[in-house]
This record gives sequence, C-alpha cells and structure tokens, in this order.
Amino acid sequence: MTKRNRRSFTPEFKKQIVQLYEGGKP
Repeated sequence: MTKRNRRSFTPEFKKQIVQLYEGGKP
C-alpha cells in the first residue's frame, strides 16, 4: 500500500481495491 493516503480507507479507495481484487481473480 502506498503511504500517500494515510487517512482511513475512503469508499472510493475501497471500491478501487475491490475492483482490482475482483478483476485480478481468475
């Protein structure tokens, strides 16, 4: 994780993570 966003996970950030996680799944 980058140290750029030190605040709590924002909905947008979480959404991106979820999309990446789901997209990276086989």
